[in-house]
Amino acid sequence: MKMSHQTSLAIWDVPSPLVRHRASKLKVGVKCSAGCCLTGQSIEIRDEAGAIVTGGELERNPWHGTSALYWAEVEVPDPAHEGTCSWSAQFMPTGALAAHEGASLGFNLLVVKPPEHGVLVRVIEKDTRAGLENAEVRLGVYKARSDRSGCARMEVPTGTYHLDAWKPGYQAAAKSVDVAGNVTVQLEVAAVPEA
Repeated sequence: MKMSHQTSLAIWDVPSPLVRHRASKLKVGVKCSAGCCLTGQSIEIRDEAGAIVTGGELERNPWHGTSALYWAEVEVPDPAHEGTCSWSAQFMPTGALAAHEGASLGFNLLVVKPPEHGVLVRVIEKDTRAGLENAEVRLGVYKARSDRSGCARMEVPTGTYHLDAWKPGYQAAAKSVDVAGNVTVQLEVAAVPEA
């Protein structure tokens, strides 16, 4: 009896958060356990109810740096509502590859309203008052990295957000920020003494 080949899925470049009414893409990769060529096979993305919302065909060449991860870049349609959506990628081989096993992989999308305001966060070192470069700044679900002057820019809808920053060797004084228009916020971080 001939054994079927197993397949596995990977998903990356998932937009986070996904902004409603804004074009977005993600990537889906499929690999056969025996390294078979999967060029031209179809990928489907399904919503919580199992309905197909988008899809694509696997590219001719494997993903760079791999020998057999065939991939597709897929347009993400505008979800019906804001909040968390639980979708899945599906691979069901056809034609000459029909003996392969299919695969499925679930993933979540966080869907938010379109941005209304610009927020500039300046991350400064508490003692020196200098801008802190390359800090990861989080404003609610939104993320950015600070530039050389310590500034990180984000676009968000109206709301109240938890603001925090992270960089190895530093601790931030997190705070709440009300955003009802364009705003500039300063966030202090303190160097943490080495143990």
